[in-house]
Order: sequence, then structure tokens, then C-alpha cells
Amino acid sequence: MISAIAFIGMCNIASAVEVYAPSRGHATNPKWSKDGSKVAFELNELSGKIDLMVTSIGDGLTAGSTKQIRLNVGSSRFGGSGGMATSSPVWHPKGYLLFSGSYTGGSNRIYMSNLTSPPQQIVSDSTISGDLSWPSLSEDGNTLL
Repeated sequence: MISAIAFIGMCNIASAVEVYAPSRGHATNPKWSKDGSKVAFELNELSGKIDLMVTSIGDGLTAGSTKQIRLNVGSSRFGGSGGMATSSPVWHPKGYLLFSGSYTGGSNRIYMSNLTSPPQQIVSDSTISGDLSWPSLSEDGNTLL
């Protein structure tokens, strides 16, 4: 069975787009990009696995393919050896995606992805230690709050 989530685009008239995800679970916490061309959401399989997904919305009426955003570590099974969890998406005004990420044995950290290359941690452990989660940006995108 494939998970699905419907998003409503606000234009002159409301329309819905069905977005398919590659596995079972609950699709939650949708966040539209600033230009309305993409939507990021969490896919929680309710088994200790939370994946971050991004879908392109072509003409505002049809959905493109769904892509999983992965950390550059082991598998995507949180709690297992080398696993991870990604969540809390926030869009930067320039189209970058910020999110919380964690993997087994590591802290929750804030990552940034341009959607074409592996995500990068944006605040190092040596700058601020411990868990960092639920990223938030200033309106202009220049300050991480």
C-alpha cells in the first residue's frame, strides 16, 4: 500500500493535488516552498522511522516525483545501527531546505540541502553542542533563529 497526502493550493480557486509517498505511514507537517513549486513533508511509518520527502508541483495541479532527503550516513532506519530521522522542514527564501536530522549515536542537528547534493550540517558541534531541532529562519533568511 502506498501512502498518499493531498495538498490544497490557494489560487483564484482551490485545487487539490494527491502526492504519493513510497511507503506506508502518515504524511505530516507539510511545508510549501516560498515560490509554491515544491512541498516538503515528513513520512512517519510509526515504526521508529521518519523520512523527509520533497515533491515538485509542476503546474500547481499535478505532482512531480517524490524524493527522499537523506543524511550522508548509514541506513534510514532510526534506532538501528547507522540509522537516522529527518524532520521539521523549513524553506529558505532562495529555495534551500533546512531540517532537523539525527542518526544513531549522534545529536539532533540542523542541516541544509539544495536538493541536488547531500545535506550539510549548518551549525557545527564545536560552535553549539547538544541537540538542535525545529529550525526557524528570519523573514529574509539571513538569520537562523
